[in-house]
Amino acid sequence: MIIFLVIVVSNILIFQNLEKDQKIMQIDHPNQKIKTSDIYNNYEILEHVFTDKISKYDNDGFFSEIYIASLQATYHVIYNLIALNRSGLINESKISNYIMNCYDTDKKIFFDDYANRYLNTDFDLTYYPLNTLLEVNCYAILTLNLLLELDMIDIEGFINFIWSCYNPYTSGFIGRPYEANLEGYFNISTADNTYFAVKTLNILMGNWDDYLAEKNDIIDFIVGLQIDDGRFENDESFKVSGMYFESLSTGAFEPNIVSAYYCVQTLDLLKSIRSMNKETFNSYLAEFYLPEKK
Repeated sequence: MIIFLVIVVSNILIFQNLEKDQKIMQIDHPNQKIKTSDIYNNYEILEHVFTDKISKYDNDGFFSEIYIASLQATYHVIYNLIALNRSGLINESKISNYIMNCYDTDKKIFFDDYANRYLNTDFDLTYYPLNTLLEVNCYAILTLNLLLELDMIDIEGFINFIWSCYNPYTSGFIGRPYEANLEGYFNISTADNTYFAVKTLNILMGNWDDYLAEKNDIIDFIVGLQIDDGRFENDESFKVSGMYFESLSTGAFEPNIVSAYYCVQTLDLLKSIRSMNKETFNSYLAEFYLPEKK
């Protein structure tokens, strides 16, 4: 949930110069300042963030990324508002209508501008990871589930769509339906795609009885992403192609804490945390702890 909060907050806050003595961070509203986060005022900070988000929703009719509406932004906001017991502040039927307006009745899946952008990726250019087609559909389904509106979709049809994005040779999920001749890095299974696929399948399928072999292969795929020092890669691109894909973050260096989150959470969803090397992972996490800051 912490990473979800970071994603939501990062769409609003523009971090400028940090004043060392006053410990003040500026946000994108003129003449308005907010104190740095600490144990005593976190809730106040989140309250301000979501009040601003709801205000923008009232004006626009949707939750947006920095530039355009997206199913990703909608999911993160709804998830966190419900977690904070503030879902009553929004019009849930309006959100459901926005989601269903993204449904393509011909292709039987959800599309938004980020999904179309992903499908038009040119891997000869710098790859900027935002949302894959698979993730866009998972965001839509997960949001409808939070709103108790899963009866608005064909559940069996979406189970089939998600499994169509499974790579049967390397295991794990890719960002679109698998085809042997997909160009570029489209066929590289990634931890983020796998996390959202597993999270959504857990809801739609109820159990994995019909997919036990695939479940075990997914676990092996995720465990295989952990390296000797405890960190987790987001993909096996180097092992598969001899080149690094950087599928999760451009210029942020992988592996990182985000790729670790997707891997650990996937194992947790599959009740297989014991499969990872927790000792080396805890050592990796300890590097982030600053005792003097407690």
